[in-house]
Amino acid sequence: MNFRIAADPQPAVDLNLSVDWTELFEYAPGSLVELRAFPGTLDTIAFYDTMTVPPVWLTHDPQPRYPHELRILVRQDDRVCTLNHRLPNPSQDLTAS
Repeated sequence: MNFRIAADPQPAVDLNLSVDWTELFEYAPGSLVELRAFPGTLDTIAFYDTMTVPPVWLTHDPQPRYPHELRILVRQDDRVCTLNHRLPNPSQDLTAS
């Protein structure tokens, strides 16, 4: 059998084209929102899932929401992700075994 390996394989989905990064950071987890259809109903954004439509999931609402359905009241400004991996101490000699 002869197998060929493509020199430059193309990804099935180009995530950089399909993700609205501005919206993703605008609707960050932890932000307090109000449902526009139900004024006074407050909830917290649990996460933004780029692979679902609608993409915004709330903590106490089993139904995902579109961004236009929500009014952001308190924005979560931490535009970083948490690392659950312990990084090596720079003062340690990593070459010593």
